[in-house]
Parts: sequence; structure tokens; C-alpha cells
Amino acid sequence: MVLGSDEEKALIKALKSSFPSTQLTLCTRHLCENLKRHLRNKVGLNGKIVRDIVNDVFGTNGLVEADTTIDFCKTTYDIKTRYSDAVGPYLWDKIIPVIEEYIVSARKSNKNVPLHWKNNSCESMNHILKLNQNWTPHKLPQLINKLYDEILLQEALIKGALYGHGDLELNHNVLHLRCTKQNWQAKTENQKNAILQKCINYG
Repeated sequence: MVLGSDEEKALIKALKSSFPSTQLTLCTRHLCENLKRHLRNKVGLNGKIVRDIVNDVFGTNGLVEADTTIDFCKTTYDIKTRYSDAVGPYLWDKIIPVIEEYIVSARKSNKNVPLHWKNNSCESMNHILKLNQNWTPHKLPQLINKLYDEILLQEALIKGALYGHGDLELNHNVLHLRCTKQNWQAKTENQKNAILQKCINYG
């Protein structure tokens, strides 16, 4: 299992404590935005240098996409050589070690960790749950029931997308699972659930 989060320290600590055998990864968008803010507001760099640094770290063929330890070390060395006079210790002491542990090493340790994972979907779901609860606290049993109902709804929406019904559309990497409505209705519940699981596993 893979768990993803933003950079909130308390949440990372809780996830590590509660799920010690799972792989933890972090949202590259949050890390990227944190780096941009620091370079602009704390270091005072101009737009072009910020864009160059961010691209070298988070862009295509950037540090986050390093496949091997050698690639990671070489790219880190190149970044340090290029920007050593312009950037303070935040990039070297904070961002790069986090990328190494939670993105590059995580992806090498578990093939289910995607490249450039972002937690936008998690935040969207968090908003939906808060709307369902009318932005009020609930006791744990009530919250669990609402989470379960929401999961059932999401599964129903995905099943609809598998035969072209509803508001959701299949991503290109799972189009091969699509079937006609007639074929879908002819399948047993076990067959439908098996296709649903295949679709989810591509996640």
C-alpha cells in the first residue's frame, strides 16, 4: 500500500506511526509551490532564476524524475554547482532530502508510487466530505458511515464510466476496459467488481 500526503509534519508522523509497513510519498505540487515561495519571498530571487531552479528540480528530466541513485546524485551536484551562489540552505537541507526520501526512493521501493504524484484528488474528496457533513464535526461512527457511503458512490460513478454512463470519463490508460452498456449489464456482479478493481489498480 502507498500513502500520499502534503508536507504537513504532524500528518506524516501520524501516517508513519499508524502504517509503518506502507510506503509514504509526498505531493510534488506542494513541494514545488513551497520552493517557489521560499525563493521569491525569503531569498528574493527574480522570476527567471526561480523558474530555472524549479524546472531543474521538478520539471521534465528534473531531479524528481531521477531513476537511479547515480542520476539523483549527478543531478543534485549539477543543481548545486549551477545555483550555489543564488540559493540558501533551504533547497539543499530541506527540499532535496525530502525529494530523495519521499519521491525518488519511494518510487524505487514501490512500483505503485506514480511519477509526479499530486494530492489534488485527496483535497477534492476532503471538500466533498466536508460538504456532506455540512462543515460540522461528527462522531467517529457517523464519519465512518459517511466515508463508506461516499466510497460506494465513487465506485458506482466509476462503473458508469466503464460503459459510458454518467459524468466521469475513463482515462486513456484504462480505455481498454470500456464496454457497451449491453455487455456491462450481461456481466455478473463478480465480473463487474473485477473490472472495477482493475480500473482502480491502474490509479
